[in-house]
Amino acid sequence: MDAEELAALLGTVFRSAARNDRVRDVNLFGIRYAAELEQCGVGCRELIRLAGLPEGYAAELAKGMRLAGLVTLR
Repeated sequence: MDAEELAALLGTVFRSAARNDRVRDVNLFGIRYAAELEQCGVGCRELIRLAGLPEGYAAELAKGMRLAGLVTLR
């Protein structure tokens, strides 16, 4: 996936989440798509900007990416 596709998917995930679940869902997006995010060559801040999300969510996306090697999704 390229950066635009990832940003569109992230935006959809964010907007479909309940307000209280948005941080969790951005973290999970980072975990699920860590490899694709690394390969696309765009930083977390830029991807968040492309997705149209508030800038503060870049840290949450980065946290998810760091957790990707440590957790297993069920």
